[in-house]
This record gives sequence, structure tokens and C-alpha cells, in this order.
Amino acid sequence: MSSYGPPPDAPQDPSGQHPQGPPPYGQPPYGQPGYGPPLPQQPPPYGQTYGRYGQYGGYAPTPPYTHWIRRVGAHLIDGILTNVAGVLLWVGYGLLISQSTSTYDPQTGLYQTRTDASPLSLVLLVVGGLCALAFWLWNTCYRAGRTGRSIGKSVVGITLLGETTGRPIGFGLALGRYFLHILDGLPCYLGYLWPRWDRKRQTFADKIVGSIVVVEPREVAAARQ
Repeated sequence: MSSYGPPPDAPQDPSGQHPQGPPPYGQPPYGQPGYGPPLPQQPPPYGQTYGRYGQYGGYAPTPPYTHWIRRVGAHLIDGILTNVAGVLLWVGYGLLISQSTSTYDPQTGLYQTRTDASPLSLVLLVVGGLCALAFWLWNTCYRAGRTGRSIGKSVVGITLLGETTGRPIGFGLALGRYFLHILDGLPCYLGYLWPRWDRKRQTFADKIVGSIVVVEPREVAAARQ
């Protein structure tokens, strides 16, 4: 009798491929986790290596960090849009200047400026300032904090995320990050220039908050929303 294969009286799997019962050498039962060769790992997107980044806090692909020039472009776009939203502020400021008069005092040798502000200029200043503030809070803090992208970041294709979570940082941290940019301006705007040399392209504010700015395809950022 041949010694190959299961004995004739061994119970058969309905598929006819494996005998029922525990396999030899202490292997786990057929079809259970741990049996068979490991599943092949999928290659990371963007052609990058694996690093700590992702929704569940595990190891997942890290998109490329954003180059400094893209961050500058996003900042300029957001700044222009904020000024457009507050255009009434600049109109009111122009009226205020036009209503100012300067007189020369020969005794002191100085010019004295007097402003007779009209109610219209004051209303424009207040309404324009509130519009600019509301747009800034929505675009820079709420939109960028919730989705990772302000309008400027969406245009240039970059996303603001938490370094350890890989998720948007939220309204509160986005607001705190903005005010921490004060440190980036000291001294001589060094913090704003720091991403040019930093391995993770972070400003000082990014390092304090724990945020990164990465390049992401539009569809990836849209899926997060």
C-alpha cells in the first residue's frame, strides 16, 4: 500500500481538497488565521516608503512633504481672498483718510492731523472688518482645521494634517497654530523660512502643534471630507 495521501477512511472536506480534522505537525486548523503563507503587502501609493501616518494610528504610507514655495503660494492666495472679503474695510479707510486735514504749527514745527470721521466711513470700517474676520475664521481655522485645506491650499494641492494621526487637526489647533506663527516671525522671519531646510518641511508653529503639510491628490483630500 502507498504511504502517500490521507488514509482511505479519513473524513474528507466537502471540497475534496483537504482532510477534515487537525493537520499534522501542530499546524492550526485549515481555514483559520495563521494557516498558509502570509498575504502579500500592497505597495504604498505616491512611491513613498512606509512611515507612521494614517487614520488608525498605525504604519501607513506618508505622502511627500510640501515644498516651501507651495506653502507661500497658498498663503498668498488666502491673504488676497481675505482682503477681498474685507473690501468694505479698505473703502471705509480710504474715506477716513480723505476726511483728514493736516495743519502746520510754526511754534513746534510739526504737522497736526485732524480727522472728522463721517458715520458712513465708521460703518464701512466696522462691517468690512467683521466680514474679513468671519472669512478668515471660516477659511483658515474651520475649513483648514476640518478638511486640512483652506482655499489657498486646495488651489496648490497641499493638506494640513496632524503628524501622528494623519487627520485634520481641527478648529482649535488650527487657530492656535495661526497665532503661533508669531514665533515664526522672530527673528527675521526665520520660522517661515525653516521649511526650506527642515526634513519634514515644518515651521516652528508646526513643530509646537505637531502638524505637517503634505502634497495630496485632490481626490484623496476630497475623500477625507
